[in-house]
Amino acid sequence: MKKLSFAILSLISGATLAMNTANLSKQTFTCNGVRIETSTVESNLTDYCNNVVIKDETQIISGQNAMRLRGSDQIDEDDVKPTTINLRTVKFTADGGVKMECYYKNSTLQKCKYNPEEKTNNKPQSSQ
Repeated sequence: MKKLSFAILSLISGATLAMNTANLSKQTFTCNGVRIETSTVESNLTDYCNNVVIKDETQIISGQNAMRLRGSDQIDEDDVKPTTINLRTVKFTADGGVKMECYYKNSTLQKCKYNPEEKTNNKPQSSQ
C-alpha cells in the first residue's frame, strides 16, 4: 500500500513540476492562430483557446499586522481603503495540443508556463 501511495504521489508531483516558463518574446504560442504575447489580455485566451479553466483570487495587501495591534493603535491606523491584488490563473490548451498556464496580476500578464514534452514546432507540412 505504501509503494502504491508513493507511486501515485510521485506521478502527480512529477506532472505538476514539469512545466517550463515561456519566453513569449522568443517562443511562439498561438490559440486558433492568434499569437500569445506579453500584452495578451485574459479575454483573448478565453475566446480563442481550448479547455480554458480560470481561477480567481483576491488578496488584501495593506492594513494591519495582527501581531502589532495594541489598544488605540488599531483605531488610529485602520486602512479605510485596503489595497487589493486580483490574481488570476488561466489554464488552457494552445494550438498543437500544448497545455499552458498564464498568470495575471491586476489584469496584467506576469508569466506563462507550458508543458515542454507537448510543445511541437508548428512547421507547415508540404502538400504532395
